[in-house]
Amino acid sequence: MYKANTLIKRIFKVAVILILGFWIPLKVLNFALVDDVRSYTRVMLHEMYTQEENIDVLFIGSSHCYRTLNPELIDKIWSKNTFNGGTSSQCLDGSYAILNEVAKNNDLETVYLEMFYTQMGGVYSDRTQLTLTYIICDYLKPSINKYSYMLSAVPKENYIESFILARRNWKRIFEKGYMNNLIEKKLSEEYKSYQYIDNGVEEYLGKGYVANYNSIEGGYISDGIFSPTRALSEDDIKYIKKIKALCDKKGIKLVLFSAPMPDFRLCAAENYDSYVNELNQLASDLDFEYYDFNLCKSEFLSLAETDFYDDQHLNNLGADKFSRSFAKFFMENNYSACLYESYAEKVNHMEDIPLGVIVSKEEAELKFETVIPREMTLCYEAQVETENDVRLYKGDGGNFSIPIDLDKNNKINIALYYGENNQSLCTKYVYEVGGK
Repeated sequence: MYKANTLIKRIFKVAVILILGFWIPLKVLNFALVDDVRSYTRVMLHEMYTQEENIDVLFIGSSHCYRTLNPELIDKIWSKNTFNGGTSSQCLDGSYAILNEVAKNNDLETVYLEMFYTQMGGVYSDRTQLTLTYIICDYLKPSINKYSYMLSAVPKENYIESFILARRNWKRIFEKGYMNNLIEKKLSEEYKSYQYIDNGVEEYLGKGYVANYNSIEGGYISDGIFSPTRALSEDDIKYIKKIKALCDKKGIKLVLFSAPMPDFRLCAAENYDSYVNELNQLASDLDFEYYDFNLCKSEFLSLAETDFYDDQHLNNLGADKFSRSFAKFFMENNYSACLYESYAEKVNHMEDIPLGVIVSKEEAELKFETVIPREMTLCYEAQVETENDVRLYKGDGGNFSIPIDLDKNNKINIALYYGENNQSLCTKYVYEVGGK
């Protein structure tokens, strides 16, 4: 018996030595190689874990969640403690993992799950961009929830990078100054105390909300064609059902919603109503609520270009407007007065104005396509400025091409005329391209 106990103690000591001999070097390498100095998720999850007050309401979803809903504003209207658990490009398995984590330690009343259409339709096992997973699992506390998420969300060939964070950046060991600079930042009081250092454009304002202070000036103009909507994949539906089951088990109300985006983007996608219809049907089948705030009537919420900082995200001004409207919407329960039945119905109530311009490059020319809510007559002027000359192109219509030398810096001032005799109204855009 004595020998058996002695053997067990020796085995235990050896195991501890091996674990510490592996774990401590890994922690050192992670500290020196993994650059998370500007990670919103690191700060957000730390704040979530250290909340002293019970979280009553949780918002989860993609960047359209954490850049759109400001809990500080909503708390005052609802007299609840709300928290935003959104992360960049968060898919539904990530939403499920964060919900699981919050529900373990809080008596949640309601969960609002944000649904961004381009995040849907994928096969999770086919992922190649794993940052969306790492930014969540890297900062979840060790638990069955964390490791089950990691094992299901990451392909087997990436397991090493998932568990050994430094493996992702191992090539930078030999990059001059990289580790010294990173270690210096991580030894700062801001990093150690989980204070996010704003960069003058964006700022972490607490409880998961990130404010952006840029705004669209001079109309929407974008490179490339926007992705059309896709049907929900089996993985999407699987995790919506898992989220619903968890909410039912815990007695939590589940509400799905889509955050407002510019009509420029939605009209360019062309088939947005197919997405709205599919989610409405799923909501009916699974007995939860879904509201799409891209269907807002202008009397309820009117957003201008200056309320967005790009062609899909609200800036701080727009998020302030929407957060207040969102809170009011769920307090008053007067849904029909606030939302159209479909996006097509909303389009029918839009003004006849250009919504924006999509630009594509083809060899020695640029192609411009104007996004409009319905057929309308347009004419254009495009002034191309280079270092040496200025050229002017004119024509009828909103779709046109102009020759361009991409080796030179080009500033293109576009004016689209419409209205009575195509002269009464004008929308202007600026596009810069080229140069070495």
